[in-house]
Amino acid sequence: MSGDKGDELSSIADDLTRRIIEAIIKVHQTLGPGFVEGIYHRALIVELKRRALRIDSEADVQIYYEDELVGRHRLDLVVEGRVIVELKVVEGLSRAHLRPGPFLPEGYAPSGRASREFLR
Repeated sequence: MSGDKGDELSSIADDLTRRIIEAIIKVHQTLGPGFVEGIYHRALIVELKRRALRIDSEADVQIYYEDELVGRHRLDLVVEGRVIVELKVVEGLSRAHLRPGPFLPEGYAPSGRASREFLR
């Protein structure tokens, strides 16, 4: 069905993902290989902000397993409160790098006022 709200949200997500990937490619092409992760992290923050995207860097989240808190995790970047970007510096890609990661939990708020939790 044309004009469906799901289609509209999908289009917005696709545009956001495209903008993030373009920023990542720009950082990689500009800096090239050989730096530690922190350099790429900071450069990507600069590039995403230049593209007028809202960034939450190194957000702490609680990890739950069946209602039990099992630990904490720090997310490298959360863009527009919707897309998690985890940076890794590697010499080459393996199958593990192509595996989808976790999702943003319901109620996640980059402001830090809402609970930041992952349920598995």
